[in-house]
Amino acid sequence: MTRNELPGPKMHPGMRVGCVCSLTTKTVEKIIRAGLAGMTNDGDGLYLKVGRSGGASWIFRYKIAGKSRDMGLGGSPEVSLAKAREKAAEARSRSAHQS
Repeated sequence: MTRNELPGPKMHPGMRVGCVCSLTTKTVEKIIRAGLAGMTNDGDGLYLKVGRSGGASWIFRYKIAGKSRDMGLGGSPEVSLAKAREKAAEARSRSAHQS
């Protein structure tokens, strides 16, 4: 499986307007199982990061004063896609107050 074979973007209940989230739980499982090293964007700054060794974690990318920052949200499968989205929304709210 390649990244080009991933399904297209979808809106998920509870996501803020304008957020086009592209990942599903099944897609996350397939990416991890296939060992596709790299970062896959879910939308709104949330990424699934898969390392060369196959370990996966959730990353929230944001900017403060024009500088890009990455915040670790936890490893997968301990942190589910739904939980990662919740954590990213909380972090997004906090970072909006700092910028």
